[in-house]
Amino acid sequence: MDRTPLAFLREFTRMTGMTPHAYIVETRVQAARASMRRDKAPLAIIAADCGFTHQSHMGVAFRKVLGQTPGRYRAML
Repeated sequence: MDRTPLAFLREFTRMTGMTPHAYIVETRVQAARASMRRDKAPLAIIAADCGFTHQSHMGVAFRKVLGQTPGRYRAML
């Protein structure tokens, strides 16, 4: 069995339909969305709690995954 990093990347992508990095970003965005639905913590705190390096990092991920900013998402709740 091939156990190289490239083989892992190919198999992961085949099984999930996304790269490992995209999977992690998607998981963090979903965790942030759930946190925003649960409480009114500041977005910077939510970003840190969900594994983003800072609030703007979460904003970039939100725009990429959801097509909107975290603030706009929260306003729609």
